[in-house]
Amino acid sequence: MGGFGSGRSGWRRKAEDMLCLSVHAVHRRGFLTPGASCLWTWTWTTGDKASIGLQALAGALRLDFRVRSGGDDWRDVVQTVDLEHTPCHYGGTRPWFRCPRCGRRVAKLYGGAAFWCRQCYGLAYRSQAETQGDRFFRRANKLRQRLGGEPGAGAFLIKPKWMRWPTYDRLAGEVRELENAGLLSALEHIKGLRGMAW
Repeated sequence: MGGFGSGRSGWRRKAEDMLCLSVHAVHRRGFLTPGASCLWTWTWTTGDKASIGLQALAGALRLDFRVRSGGDDWRDVVQTVDLEHTPCHYGGTRPWFRCPRCGRRVAKLYGGAAFWCRQCYGLAYRSQAETQGDRFFRRANKLRQRLGGEPGAGAFLIKPKWMRWPTYDRLAGEVRELENAGLLSALEHIKGLRGMAW
């Protein structure tokens, strides 16, 4: 049994822990134009890097990458992802990937042995595993960072020079309310665990 903040029961791999290829990011950099190509790179928080080759075709994007599972040797993979464009309200079109596995129209593909959509990999978001208390603390930390402070309940808050006092007072009050609600939620969670029959 995990401690406070361990989240709801049931474990699913998280989308944030996978390589994510966003069609909008690729499009913004101009790599969906037929003939365009690049080496797309991700950097993990550990400093490790991963990359794939992208080549835009007419109506598709070709992905060139290497994978290995367990202790097996690396193997080269070439995958073609179909593209679809839908009209925007104010003119132009918006690009989408077609998931190579299920054919669903998606904005992001996640990398493993192949690039598929979130549903095909059965991925969850980290926020889906949060308790109510975790949500309160996450919102409080966002406000703390907006005020130029460090995340973490109880860390000292200093008013930014550019901020008006009424705005600072309102945001600092929201931080206190959210952290108090988070602590109450944590206490309720602990009481609930103590009341469970083992």
